[in-house]
This record gives sequence, C-alpha cells and structure tokens, in this order.
Amino acid sequence: MTDKAGRFSLQIGFQGQAPIVAEIFWQEDATNPLPGKIIANLAKGLDIYNPVLTAADSDISSDTLEQAAQWLISHITETFEALNIFDQEGLFKAPAAIEIAKALKDNLGVIDRAEVQAHIKNLDNDARTELRNKKTRLGPQNIYMRNLQKPAPVRLKAALWAVFYGGDNLPKLPHDGAASFLSEAYNAHHDYARAIGYPICGPRCVRVDMLDRLISAIYEGSKNGRFTARHDMAEWLGCSIDNLYVVLEGLGHKRVETAIVEASKPEEQKQEQKQEPEQKSEDDKEDKATEEKTPENKIENKIEEKPALAEFILKQFVKSPGQGKSYKPKNAKKKQKPAHNKKPKDKTKSKGPKTKVQPLAHSPFAAALGGLKQGNGDE
Repeated sequence: MTDKAGRFSLQIGFQGQAPIVAEIFWQEDATNPLPGKIIANLAKGLDIYNPVLTAADSDISSDTLEQAAQWLISHITETFEALNIFDQEGLFKAPAAIEIAKALKDNLGVIDRAEVQAHIKNLDNDARTELRNKKTRLGPQNIYMRNLQKPAPVRLKAALWAVFYGGDNLPKLPHDGAASFLSEAYNAHHDYARAIGYPICGPRCVRVDMLDRLISAIYEGSKNGRFTARHDMAEWLGCSIDNLYVVLEGLGHKRVETAIVEASKPEEQKQEQKQEPEQKSEDDKEDKATEEKTPENKIENKIEEKPALAEFILKQFVKSPGQGKSYKPKNAKKKQKPAHNKKPKDKTKSKGPKTKVQPLAHSPFAAALGGLKQGNGDE
C-alpha cells in the first residue's frame, strides 16, 4: 500500500436515525475523488483526540491498520494545529490563561464564556494579548479558536465528538461554510452543536464567529439600553427578518411593540422637514439634481428605502421576577402621589396640646390646685 500514490481519508456516515459512523478509507488513485476501500472504524479511546482503530474487515493486515492509525494521528495534529499549541509547557505565564487554554483543549476549541468567566476576570493585558496571538477570541458569549471554524476542522470535530461521547441520532452537518441553519434537528444536541462551532440561538444554529459579530454589533449600536435590528444582521446569518427577531429574543433581548417604536418618529420627521429648507443652499440643490440623474444614486435610493426594523431592549434592562432592572427612559417623569394619600402631620407630639385642661369641679384636687394658684398670685 505504501508503494502506491494513494491516500487515506476520514469519512463520516449519517444513516438516517442510525448511529454516526466514522471510518477510514484507502484510495489507490489519489486523483480519484471517490473514497475507495474501507480500512478501519473509529472507536472510543482514552481521550477525544486519540480514538482507537478496529479493522473493518478480516483481510485488513496489521501493517495496513498501523499505517491508517499513523495517518489519523497526523491528520488530527495538522487539522488542530492551533489547538495543539496549548500542549507546550510554559506557553502562558498567567494561571488564568493556562486554565482557559485547558478548557479550550478539552472542548474542541469552543466554550461558553460563562464557564470560564472567573478566569477571564483575572486576565491582565499581557495574558489577553498572549491568548489573542494564539488565535483565541474572547467573545461576548463564546470563547473559541478562529482557525477551527473552517469546514475541515468542523467535520473532524463532529467525528471525534460522536465517537467519544456517542453518536446516536446525531443530525447531519451543515453545508460547508454555512453562517447559520435551522436548529430543529439539533435541539436535543446542544453540546454537540456548540462543539462543532454552531451554538443554538432560538430557531437557528449560528456559527460562533457570526454570533460574535452579531452580538458586538448589537452593543456597539445600542443607546440608552435599546438597539434597533438591522437588515445586514439578517444578511450575516442568511435568514429572514422574522428569524432574526427570534434569534435576538433567544439571546435574551426583548422586542418593543411596534406602536411604541413608531410613536416617537413623527415629531423627529417634522423637525427634519422644517430644518431641511434652511440648511440647503442653491449649490446643494443643483448637486442633488445632478446626483438624482445618475443610475448609481437610483440604486442607492432603492437600498435606503428598506423598511425600518423593530427596536429591542437589551437583556440587561429587561425586567424579570426577582432579577434585573426594568428599562426606564431618561426623560420619564416620576409619578406624584395623590394629595389624599399624605397623612397630616401630628403637631401635638412636639408642641403639646393647645387647649388648657380644665380641672373637675368636684375633685378634691381642684380646691388644692386653686389655692396654689391664689397663693402664687398673692406673692
């Protein structure tokens, strides 16, 4: 087998509801796109990066099986080159960076930020720079390796994860380079979806780098705890506007009712219309007339005519029972309590009674009290 210009390949089988099958094939003609003859099956090993090979047929020699095993080791090493760097001793000085690198290695290069948030807080600028130089992205929701989101690493991660953790009823992989896809088949496989780099967000599985881009755009464009959805966000994900809204809600943001969003627009439009004639000079009018004649501007005008999208409240400002704060506009007036709810102040506590207490007419103390007053008056 070694004296021929052939090649090995790793193939992943999805047979309906049957368990996933990871197999190594040998093709004698390297120019032939077909996989060729099956040589070995992958089985669970000591760790996820070291599966065990078993001969696919009794006529497969031990030498052939050994060559297939050596090829698989080389294939994993080359595909996960960026991840294997973390095995080097002394690569990071900061303990927090070491822990994050370990977590990435244990999870095929993708982890939820919440799982290592305590370590992220302990990273200084030098440690962050070291991680960045190793192609590690500290995203707002996920920590991931940039180079492992390409089609070849995604396929290999799917095979290794399925072999090590069990591949019963796993859904098919997305098309190479897909930015997102419907998550219905993945709803029961959240860990698998994240491992291959497509965490579930509402109705769609979104590639981690695209999800990172979406979340960053949300917070960069937010103001006073709110943001407006954009058409290019849907274009990034390759989905409809309605799907985008559900994805944004899946991230924890709350959609504002349309009536509330549009209520503030008429006044702004009126002000713009009033200011427009004052700001335009004769030269500006001539330039505008020239621009409108060109076909390029006609195309731009059509693009600008896209309808405005919904507004959302950032999840940090969404009120939830016993947690978080509700969003309040800066110009909101405080409610004044009704006057009848105010209790009258009791002035008698500090100043004492205003009326004099009259002694009882037939009391034995009344005469004594009167005598004392008379004596004082005589003095």
